Amino acid sequence: MKFFLFAVALLLVAGTCRAQAPDVAWPREVKAADGTSITVYQPQLEAWDGVRLEGQAAVALSFGEHTVNVALHGGSDVHTDMPAYDTFTLGGPLRLSGYRIEEFSGRRMGFGRLMYYNRTIRFPDILGSGMYAGASLEAGRMNGGDTTADTGTVWSGSLFISANTFAGPAYFGAGLGEGGRYTLYLLIGAP
Repeated sequence: MKFFLFAVALLLVAGTCRAQAPDVAWPREVKAADGTSITVYQPQLEAWDGVRLEGQAAVALSFGEHTVNVALHGGSDVHTDMPAYDTFTLGGPLRLSGYRIEEFSGRRMGFGRLMYYNRTIRFPDILGSGMYAGASLEAGRMNGGDTTADTGTVWSGSLFISANTFAGPAYFGAGLGEGGRYTLYLLIGAP
């Protein structure tokens, strides 16, 4: 719980810094002479409306056609009477891939993902950026649910192929969860 509160405080401070320096461009990218780059995406305070506090942060390290991405996402009801329709959810592609979409819901949520992907086929610019193959390792925790008991830390992972085309993204993946649970996903367009 202390880590979650620290992460929320960090996101709040980052959101305040953004308000003080609106001329800073995001995402920030640092490139090395060998082509390696680190991209830091702006921490986002997504919601803070009195009953819901939610934020996320991400960093990507790219070297050639390879990318490693780390993402954190958290939320809390700030100990208020959050309505059931406004609770946080986890489950589905790249959000605990081994479980059904929005299988877990609750009033407090923490989620982290480590993802690797490789551009296996480069498309001409007019067709999109290319096809990718990758894998993810995901961990999440949900507390205070009306329909979901406190989950403890839930682990999941996925293997996927995807394409970024002029018509939008397409994704096919297989997720594996605890206890041998698995799922298959086919997504066309932004979810």
